[in-house]
Amino acid sequence: MNEIGSTRAFHFPGSYFMSEPNPANASPGRFRYTSRSPAERRSLRSYLLLLALAPLTLLVIVTAAFVWTQYNQQRETVVAGLRETARAFALAVDRELDADRAVLETLAASPLIDAADWRGFHALCIKLIEKRQDGAIIIMDLSGHMLANTGVRFGAPLPRLSPQLAHKTIDWEGRQLPVSNSLMLFESLASGRAEYGDLYYGRVGKRPAVAISVPVIRGGKAVYAIAISSTPRAFAKLLQQEPDSTHLDMLIVDRGGRIISSDTQPEKFIGRIAPGALNSSPAGIRDGIGETVMFNEQPFFYAYSRSSLSDWSIIAATPRERVIASIRRTLAPWVAAVLVVVAGGILFAQSIWRRVAMPLNVLTQGAEAIQRGEQHDIPASGIREVDTLSQMLRHASSTESARREEVTRRQLAEEREKATAEMADELRRSEQRYRSLFDNNFDPVFSLNGSGRFVSANAAAEHLCGYTLKELEQIHFLQLCVPELRNEAAQAFRDSLCRQCRDFETAMLRKDGTRIDLFVTGAPVIIDDEVVGVSCIGRDITERKRLTAELQQRVRELNDADRRKDEFLAVLAHELRNPLAPIRNAVEYLRMQGPQNSEVDWCRDIIDRQAAQMARLMDDLLDVSRITRNKVDLRKERVPLERMLAEALETSRPLFDGKIELIVNLPTEPVWLDADPTRLSQVFSNLINNAAKYTDAGGRIRINVERDDNQAVITVQDTGIGIAADLLPKMFDMFVQGAGTDRAQGGLGLGLTLARDIVQIHGGSIEAKSAGHHKGSEFIVRLPLADRFPEAENIDAEPGNDAFAAGRRPKRILVVEDNKNQAQTLARLLQLMGHEVRIADDGPSALEMLAEFTPDVALIDIGLPQMSGYEVARRIRDQLQSRHTLLVAQTGWGREEDLQRAREAGFDHHLVKPINHQLLREILDRTQTTG
Repeated sequence: MNEIGSTRAFHFPGSYFMSEPNPANASPGRFRYTSRSPAERRSLRSYLLLLALAPLTLLVIVTAAFVWTQYNQQRETVVAGLRETARAFALAVDRELDADRAVLETLAASPLIDAADWRGFHALCIKLIEKRQDGAIIIMDLSGHMLANTGVRFGAPLPRLSPQLAHKTIDWEGRQLPVSNSLMLFESLASGRAEYGDLYYGRVGKRPAVAISVPVIRGGKAVYAIAISSTPRAFAKLLQQEPDSTHLDMLIVDRGGRIISSDTQPEKFIGRIAPGALNSSPAGIRDGIGETVMFNEQPFFYAYSRSSLSDWSIIAATPRERVIASIRRTLAPWVAAVLVVVAGGILFAQSIWRRVAMPLNVLTQGAEAIQRGEQHDIPASGIREVDTLSQMLRHASSTESARREEVTRRQLAEEREKATAEMADELRRSEQRYRSLFDNNFDPVFSLNGSGRFVSANAAAEHLCGYTLKELEQIHFLQLCVPELRNEAAQAFRDSLCRQCRDFETAMLRKDGTRIDLFVTGAPVIIDDEVVGVSCIGRDITERKRLTAELQQRVRELNDADRRKDEFLAVLAHELRNPLAPIRNAVEYLRMQGPQNSEVDWCRDIIDRQAAQMARLMDDLLDVSRITRNKVDLRKERVPLERMLAEALETSRPLFDGKIELIVNLPTEPVWLDADPTRLSQVFSNLINNAAKYTDAGGRIRINVERDDNQAVITVQDTGIGIAADLLPKMFDMFVQGAGTDRAQGGLGLGLTLARDIVQIHGGSIEAKSAGHHKGSEFIVRLPLADRFPEAENIDAEPGNDAFAAGRRPKRILVVEDNKNQAQTLARLLQLMGHEVRIADDGPSALEMLAEFTPDVALIDIGLPQMSGYEVARRIRDQLQSRHTLLVAQTGWGREEDLQRAREAGFDHHLVKPINHQLLREILDRTQTTG
C-alpha cells in the first residue's frame, strides 16, 4: 500500500500537512510526521501476502520435485521401449537383406553363368524380379562390363562401370544421391563375400534404390559380381508394421547418413541427410539412445540399432511432447488441487487487505491525482479522519486545477504561433525549390489546365517553341502539334487526365514555322484528390531522329553493297571457272594418255596444280562470304570421322605424296560424329594442305585421333617452319598468312578462317600451337561426339561385283555446252574412258538430238544461249518419260541457291567447274546403261 507520509507538502485552510524529517524545524500549528527511507517501508498488503504465501511456497516446491521425478521415470520407460523397437526392426531388416543374399547366392551357382548363356540368365532373373515386383538384377565381369541387366531389354547397350562412378552425385528432387553402386560390386569381387551398398540413384529405374552384391566364385576366385537392387518402398512397408506407429517415427539411415526409408511419408524423407545427432553415432557401437531435433524442428527422444549385415542404423523416435503429455494427464488432478489451495490462500489475504487498507489506498490515489492536476472523486469511507482529509484534498485539487489550466492555455497559444511561423517558412522554401527546379531545367517543362491550355512554362519551353508565356496562355497545346500527330497527343492528354502517366513522341511547329521532334512525359496534376491539369516534361529529339534516319540509310546502303559484293564474287567465280574447265579437262586427257617425255609431264603437272589452286581459291572466297553472313546450311548425318579424314587425305595427297612422311594414328573403334561430311572434310583438307605447304621435303606430318570424354580430338602436327609468337593469336583471322616469302603457294589466307568457322558451327573448337620459328606447328580440333553410337555396320563396304560390272560398261553421254573448248576437251576425255559421246552447243540442238540418240547421262551447262540449262533439263525429263537419263549440271555457279535451283529443275547431280574428274568417274560408274 502507498504510504501517506512523504517529502511532499500540501496546504489546507488553517493547517499545514507535510513530512518533517527534523522535528526541531517544525513550527507551532503543524502536524509533524517523520517517514522512513523507501527501503524500510512496506505496505500492509505485502505483509498479508507474505503471511499467506510462506506455506504455499513450500507446497509448490514439493509439487515441482514430484513432477520432475515422474518425468524422469516416464522418460526412461519410453526410451527403453524405443531401444527394443529399434533392435526388433534391425533384426527384421537383416532378415530381408539375408533373403536377398540367399537369392543372389542361388543365382551365382546357376550353370547358365558357366555356359555364358547371358540371355538365359537374363530371362531367369526377370522371372525372379517379377515375383518380387520390385528392383533389378545385374551381373558384371572383372573389367566392369555389365553382361545382363533386368532393367533393360537384353541386347541393349550397357555402360561400363567403374569405382569412380560411386563418387559422382546427381540432384534428385533437391537431394544429392550417388549415381551408381559400382563401388559395392568391385568390393564384392575384391573381398569374395557379400557386400551391402548404401542409397544411390538408379539410372535405369529413375528412382533411389539400395543393393546387395555377391561374388560368383569359380576355381576359388571371384569371376563375376551379381547385384540385386530394391527400392525403399519394401522397407517402408516393413516399418509400417509397427502397431504403435502413430506415436513413433521409424527411419533407416545408411552409412553415409542418408535416409533410406521411413514409416510415414517415405517419399518426403528418402535421400535426405538425417539430423545431426542421428547421423553421428560412434562407429563400432551397435545401439544407443539420445535426444535430437527432427525435421519439423520438434525435440524427439530416439534409440538406434545397427544392422549386423549392412551397418545401417534403424532409428525409432517419439516426440518429447508425448512423454510430457502422459505426465500431464497423470498429475493434472493433483496439480489442480495445489493450484486451488494456492489461489484460495491468495484470495483470503486479498480480502483481509481490502477490509483493512482499502480506504487508505483510495485516499492515496486521490492525493496523487491532485498532484498530477487531475480531478478525482474520493468517496466517503465512513472513517471520520479519512473523510476530513478527503475534504481538504478536494479543495487543494480545485486550486491546483485552475492554475494548471492557465499555464496550459498559455503554452498552447505559444506553440500554435510557433507552428504557424514554421509552416509559412517551410512553404516559402518549398516554393523556392520548385521554382528553381522549374526555371533552371534545361528540358522544356510546362503545365496545362483541364481544357488543354497552357498555365505555366519555363524558359527552356519558351525558347524551344519561340513563344512567350503570355502568348502560350492564349494557345491550345494541340495548335502547336503537327496535324498528323494531334490525335496521339490528344489521347495522351486524356490518359493523363485519367490519372495515367504517359510517354509519347510528337512533333511541334515553332513560331518561325520550323519543325521540332519531342519526347514528352505527361503526368496528372492532383490537388485535393482532384485532377486539375497535366504537367509535362519534354525533350528535343530532333537531332536523335535525324541521326537514326541517317543510320538506317547507312545500314541499307551497306546491305546493298554486301549484296553487290556477293553477286560480284559469284559472277567472278563463274567467269574464272569457265576457262579453267577445259584446262583441267585437257590435263586429265594428257594424264590418261599415259606417260609422255619428262618435259611434257612436268608441264602438265604444273598446269594441273595451278588450276586446282585457283579453283580452291575461288571456293574459299565464296565459302567465307557465306559463313560470315550465316548462310551455310549444314547437311548433318551420322558419319565416321575416319571416312572424312580419308577423303581429306586423298584430296591433299598431291601436296605431300613422296615428299613428306605422313603418320596417321586412329583409335581401334570408329569415332562417330553428327556432322556435314563435306564441310568437315574441307576442314581437315585445309589443315593438311596448310601443314604440307609450310613443311619442307623430308619433313613429317602426324595426325592423331582420340576420344576425350564426350569429344573427339583431332591433332595435326608438322615439323615445318612454325608460327611466330606475335602471329599466333591472329592465325584464324582472314587474309593472315605465315611467313614464307620464298614460297610460290601463298594463297589468300582464308583456309584457317574457313576451318575455324566450320568447326564452330559444328559446336566444336580449334586452336593453334607452336614453340616458335622453325619448330613446327600443331592444330587441335575438338568436335562433339554423336549422342549414341549406331549399330555395328560396315562403313568401308565396297560396291558389289554387279556395280563394278555396270561401271565398266560404256555409257551413251550427251554433252550440252556452248564453250567449244570445254565441250571438245570433255568429250575427248569421256571417249578416252570408253564412252560414246555426242555434243550439242545449245538447248534446242540437244532436244532435237534426243530423237536419234537416247543418252544414259546428260552433262548440261547452265548458262546456255536461247534456253537455260534448267529448262533443257525439264524438257529432257518430259521427253524421256519412260527412260531414266542421269542429268548432271556442269556450271561455274557454285552457291547454295544454285544447287537448290538445280535440284528443283530435275538434275541428279551438280558439278562445279572445273569438274572433279574422280567424282565424275564415280557418278558414271554408278549409272546403269539404257540399252
